[in-house]
Amino acid sequence: MTTDDGILAGRLPRLLPDDELVQLAAGLTAIPSFTGQETQLAFHVRNTLARNDIHSYHQEVQPGRLQTVARLGPDRGTPALLLHGHLDMDPPSRDHPGEPFTARRDGDRLYGAGLHDMKGGLAAILGAAIMVRRSGIALHRPLLLAFVVGELQGGVGTRHALRSGLTADAAVVPEPYSVRRVITRTADALEFAEPHHAGTASDRARSAFPDTRIVLEHPLDPQLRVGGTDMPPTDMPADRSVARDIAELLPVVSDFRVEETGIALPYSSCGNDTAHLSRAGIECCLFGPRGDAPGTEHHVLISEMRACADTLALLAARRCG
Repeated sequence: MTTDDGILAGRLPRLLPDDELVQLAAGLTAIPSFTGQETQLAFHVRNTLARNDIHSYHQEVQPGRLQTVARLGPDRGTPALLLHGHLDMDPPSRDHPGEPFTARRDGDRLYGAGLHDMKGGLAAILGAAIMVRRSGIALHRPLLLAFVVGELQGGVGTRHALRSGLTADAAVVPEPYSVRRVITRTADALEFAEPHHAGTASDRARSAFPDTRIVLEHPLDPQLRVGGTDMPPTDMPADRSVARDIAELLPVVSDFRVEETGIALPYSSCGNDTAHLSRAGIECCLFGPRGDAPGTEHHVLISEMRACADTLALLAARRCG
C-alpha cells in the first residue's frame, strides 16, 4: 500500500456516505430490467452519472435497446481500468420477501429484486466512480465504466461494446461471488485446464452413469438452439496484477480479506462477461458483493457492497491516477 492509497481510503466514507450508497442501490432496484428490457435502467444510470458530473453515452445494441458507457479522465488513450457490469436481471422468485422492486434494509442486508445479480455490483461501480470524481484526483489515464445489456444471453452487450472499440488494460466485473474471492478462471476452463479437479458436472455424471459415453461439445451446435451468444471459459492466471492489487487494497478499506484467488468452486462454474473481455486481450477478474445464507439470492450485504465500492475507487486511483 502506498501513502496515497491510505490518504484516499480515509476520505472515502465522507466522499460517499453509506446511506448514499444504499440509495444508489435502491434506485437501481426500483427499475425492473429483465433481459431485453434494460433501456429504462440504462437511462437511469446515465442520469445518475450526469448528476455527478460524469459524462456518459448510450450504445444501441438492438433497435431501442440501449446500454451505457462512461469515461472519466483524458479523452484519449487506452483506459487503464474498466469497471464492467450488466443491467439485465432474472425475474424475482415467487418466494421473494416483500415488494421486489422496493429496496428494504434489515441490518447489514439490503433486500430487493436483482440486487444479488448484479445491481449490488452496479451500485459499487457507480459509487466508486462518484468517489473518484468527488476526490478531485487528476486521472492521467482514462477510467472506463460499462453498463451492458444481455449478459444473461451470453454477453450480447459486451460483444457489441467490444466491436464498437471498447478496450482497457484491465477490467473488474463485480459479479456476486463475494469480496472474499477474486476469480480469474471460470466455466469449462475447469474441465479442460484442470481435468484433475473433482466436482465438475462431467465428473458427477460419470460417477452416476459409469456405462454412459459423455461427450463435451463447445461451442454448441447452433441447431440445438440452446442459450444465446457463446460464452467461452475465462482462463487467466491467479497472480495477474489486477488480482494482486485488489487483494492488497481490500483490507485497507474494510475488515474483509481475499480468501480465494483464481478458481473458486462452485462460482467458477458460471459463465460471465469476462469470457469476452479476456478474449479481447483485457486482463480481468470477478470481484463483487454477495448476500449471506439464508436467502442469499434475495439480498446483498451492505458491508460487502461498501467494501467493493471502496476497493474499486482505490484501484481506479492507483491505476488511472
